[in-house]
Parts: sequence; structure tokens; C-alpha cells
Amino acid sequence: PRRALLDEARRRGIPILPLDANVSEPEYVAEETPSGGYGIRLALQDVHGISDAEIRSVQIARAARPFGSVEDFLRRTTVSRPVVEALAHAGAFDALPQDTNRRGHLFAAITTEAQREGHQLKLSFSASVTDHRSTVSDPTGVASTGFAFRDYTDAEIVRAELEVLGLDATRHVASFYGSLFRDLGVVLADDVWRCRADEWVMVAGVKVASQTP
Repeated sequence: PRRALLDEARRRGIPILPLDANVSEPEYVAEETPSGGYGIRLALQDVHGISDAEIRSVQIARAARPFGSVEDFLRRTTVSRPVVEALAHAGAFDALPQDTNRRGHLFAAITTEAQREGHQLKLSFSASVTDHRSTVSDPTGVASTGFAFRDYTDAEIVRAELEVLGLDATRHVASFYGSLFRDLGVVLADDVWRCRADEWVMVAGVKVASQTP
């Protein structure tokens, strides 16, 4: 199971590199890290609902030039809106050169009306709409409001990874319950060797797979 392999990578100190719309390949790949070692880059194939054709469209579009914004991604790929939202939710746009955070990228994925390349252009009426928010345009042509989006908490990041990828890649989901486990007297896997023969122990974790003879 993938989560068993992920846990083994953690134990061996192998970095798990996040999902990235400009870097992630269809499958998992080993990638050199800035520190000089190697990490495992999360794969596009694990994004819930993504198709092979959509993955190919991502590869073809970024081969021409890297994505500069969520709007740019929407315009130059054939990825469906729900999948783009899932990508934003899982952090695939976090490394884009935009002055916003993951919640801002998710907002853009939900609200941006980007015309696909090769389609007939539509008239935009956004310029005629005014309200109390100031708007600025970035080099990619995306108008952004003055909203300051609250960033994801650590728990929200892990929840998003589980929802989109089925993996708690950033940190093990059980790590959020450390104080509860201590209060309950749960024995950590690293401490089992200290227990005596026939001693009863309490354990806790995530069931990855059931194995029967």
C-alpha cells in the first residue's frame, strides 16, 4: 500500500516533495533537492478524478512554458474545473509566482472565468463592476482583489492531502493526537521492545491494510 511505502520513506529520512503543477509527473519520481539529496515527488495520477488525457494536457502545456497562475493553468489545459479545484486544495499551485496562498489559489480556481486557448474569445464585463475592493493586475493578466486569505492550518493541509491524494504526505495524521495518546497510555512502536513478555499494551494508528492467511 502507498501509505506503507510513505511511512517507510519517513523512517528512512527521505523527503516527500509536494504536488506541483509545474513539476509533478504522472507517476512518482526521484528528484534532487536543494540540499543535494533526493526526495520523492508526489504524482499527478493520484489526484482524485484526474484523467490520463488531463495529465497529458498539463504536460504539453507546461512543456511550452511554465504555468504562471491558476488562470494560466485553466486557459492552457483541458483539466476540468473540479480537478483544478482539487489541485489547488492539495497545494499544486503553492509554488506559483503569485502573491497569494493556497486558499487564494482555491478561490481563483473556483471563481476565475478563463477562456481556453483555441476557443472563441468571450467578452468580459468585469471591468464594469465596481465595489469597495481595490483590484490590481499581475503580469499574467489576472485581476486580483485586495482580499487577504487566511492560509491553511497544518491540520487543513493534511486533510486536503487525504481528500485529494489519499495520502497524509506532509505529516502523519496520527501526529496530531500525540497528547491524547500519551494521556491514554498508548505505547509507541519505537518503545514496544521495552515491554516485557505477556504484557498488555495499547496501540493506535491508521489501518493501512488487512492481511489474512
